[in-house]
Amino acid sequence: MLISDDLFDLFVGTPHNWSNHRPLLALALRLSSIPIVLEYGVGDGSTLQLRELCGKIGTTLISFDSNNEWLSRFNKDVPEHHRMKFVGDNWDSVYDTLPKSPRSIGVAFIDHAPGERRMEDVRRVKELAELVVVHDTEPEAPGYRMPEVLPTFKHRADVKTNGAWASLVSDYVDLSGLDGLVVAGYKVEVER
Repeated sequence: MLISDDLFDLFVGTPHNWSNHRPLLALALRLSSIPIVLEYGVGDGSTLQLRELCGKIGTTLISFDSNNEWLSRFNKDVPEHHRMKFVGDNWDSVYDTLPKSPRSIGVAFIDHAPGERRMEDVRRVKELAELVVVHDTEPEAPGYRMPEVLPTFKHRADVKTNGAWASLVSDYVDLSGLDGLVVAGYKVEVER
């Protein structure tokens, strides 16, 4: 998608370790050719920023969350390009509304509760999404079980910080050109 340098910088901003996924999200949006973004878990470090950026580049954003109170924090003045869905305890319901064909979604961002559910959703979007960004991928987060699922992708890039890591994975897009790139002070490392 065409994202100007100004929009890229505005979206990335000055992330903190709890929002270190934003550089990878911006890169994923830049690399994707499909104007649909999924957000699993709304939050202060992603929802409003994705809403603004997706509106400016003509991309549909669909956000899901299991906590209705948390979802309602972001459910005000929602523009037409942004759909929000409360899933309760049924994360499987997300897939009732998504396209079924491979590579039908541009970017999926995984950062929802419960954390133990993330591995399942990464597996389920693997074929559907051109690129997947996952937050909290550090090996010290055993409940998320990312070491079981991330190596199944052909391509992987990570942002590693003291605390949370974030990863960008894909079976469709070669990420090797991102190796060593520094975005907002975060170095991107590509798995070889």
